[in-house]
Amino acid sequence: PKAVALFKNAGFEVAPLEPYGNRMALLEAIEDVDVLLIRSSFHVDHALLERAKKLKYIGRAGAGMEQVDLKAAKALGILCFNSPEGNRDAVAEQAIGMLLSLWQHLPKANKEVREGLWDRISNRGTELMGKTVGIIGLGNTGGQLAKKLQGFDVELLAVDPYREQVWPSYVQQVSMEALCQKAHVVSFHVPLTQQTKGMASRDWYQKLQQQPVIINTSRGNVVPTAALLEALDNAWISGACLDVLDLEGLGFEHIGSNSEAKLWQRLIDRSEVLLSPHTAGWTHESWEKISVILAQKILAAYTQASNQV
Repeated sequence: PKAVALFKNAGFEVAPLEPYGNRMALLEAIEDVDVLLIRSSFHVDHALLERAKKLKYIGRAGAGMEQVDLKAAKALGILCFNSPEGNRDAVAEQAIGMLLSLWQHLPKANKEVREGLWDRISNRGTELMGKTVGIIGLGNTGGQLAKKLQGFDVELLAVDPYREQVWPSYVQQVSMEALCQKAHVVSFHVPLTQQTKGMASRDWYQKLQQQPVIINTSRGNVVPTAALLEALDNAWISGACLDVLDLEGLGFEHIGSNSEAKLWQRLIDRSEVLLSPHTAGWTHESWEKISVILAQKILAAYTQASNQV
């Protein structure tokens, strides 16, 4: 609502477009749109862009841009924006929360105590202090994770060949090989691209030397479930914290094939795997911030373009 208010205050008429409604109605409605604001469930394909004759800006409330045909948008002169700054704190906090919960056995301990079982031995935890944390992708969320981990007295390593900003003094830039050799925790913070799809492959897991915990709060297809289960079966890793899955859609309704169902059952049977339903960047605070930041970016670009005319 605050983003809507910002656009209205700037003189824009704001109208909702139903992404799951009639396709032809949507194609007709898009013809008069100057700015299109979307969330993760709305896909902007080439056919839609060709009908959007007035469209100048696309804004994705959040980080990932994989549901937008960026190549087609660029060819049509449409500027695309996202707002990863809005949920980077939320993602970083959940990554830490999931890791601490896994290593301190909190879900298991909580369940057992409620059932009247007082088992201190099997619920003995593991400390984060003194461990080495490897971060793959030191952008908005990866950078915030590193910043928040400083107080835990850990060694921070990161791999990011695309980072343009100056590296913070508390993070050591390393090769992927060095990260695989030293990290007790590996956390993925990369966009979904052709280069990152299936990044956590069988070959990659075999390079890990410390049986680390894998954290994925980026995109499910970066860490394929089949390869992760094989890594667990072979003790190449000791556990996983997964907020995203390659098996997810808008839920799990689409899991129909026998192979997918078996993968899902194997995953949920693993006590050393902690799961959440793609909520890492979905806090009450980030819900507002990602939309407001997105609106501010687009309005700034619109103002600048207007002043140049």
